[in-house]
Amino acid sequence: MSNHKLRRLYLSAQQALRLQPRVFFQLPEVVRRPAPGFGAPVWVLARALCRFRVLDLTQVPVAGRVQALRLQMGQLSPFAQTGHCVVWQGGRALLWFWDAVMVQRAMVDAGVAPKRVPVWPESVMVSPGAAGLRLVKTLQGVEAQFWDAAGALVASRWWPAVPDAAEWLLWERDLGRPASERAAVVPPVLALPVQGRVQWRSVGPGGAVWRDERLAYALLGVALWVPSAWWGVGWIKASQAQAQAQAAVSA
Repeated sequence: MSNHKLRRLYLSAQQALRLQPRVFFQLPEVVRRPAPGFGAPVWVLARALCRFRVLDLTQVPVAGRVQALRLQMGQLSPFAQTGHCVVWQGGRALLWFWDAVMVQRAMVDAGVAPKRVPVWPESVMVSPGAAGLRLVKTLQGVEAQFWDAAGALVASRWWPAVPDAAEWLLWERDLGRPASERAAVVPPVLALPVQGRVQWRSVGPGGAVWRDERLAYALLGVALWVPSAWWGVGWIKASQAQAQAQAAVSA
């Protein structure tokens, strides 16, 4: 096999591994397991199992925002142990939190090590929205989202089924939208693909950013290193053999 073909094969193998994380989806009644493979495992928690709050911490000094977030989360969470994910939008924190004991139990039952695999709420695994309202199909039920003109998520609500027009209007009223801007009908449900990697990013200062995501990428790097090193050694040896053969012919 030529040096060029070996290199293409090596790069193709790297790309294939990067594009195939092994994603576990936890729903209220079942865990959907991925096919066997070598990709880094990722645990995605259905929106139905998450609680969501937007916390305005703009009046808190940057250095104290993480501590303020923890204090508020402790007041909001009814769970003995709380798992969470935070997206910072300047001084605002988008907080998803869940029952960590329930999730860890499901992970162990699925043969996944809770301390080694990152847990992400389903919402951050789909593309962010644009200004306005949208209704997104989730692993179970639907999620309504309200985005402002700056591309920041202002509010979110989950329903087990598509709400009727009265429920939707009530939610818009709770958002404080003027009557002239409220929709008379429920918007169409968007079926957005749930990705194997986080689609959202934090913006502006706010303390620790995506600590679990950094762990996910570290684990992915370990998963990629072993097969990549094997292919890399093979490519180097092939290159050396080809150079030696060319030198012998020249002599």
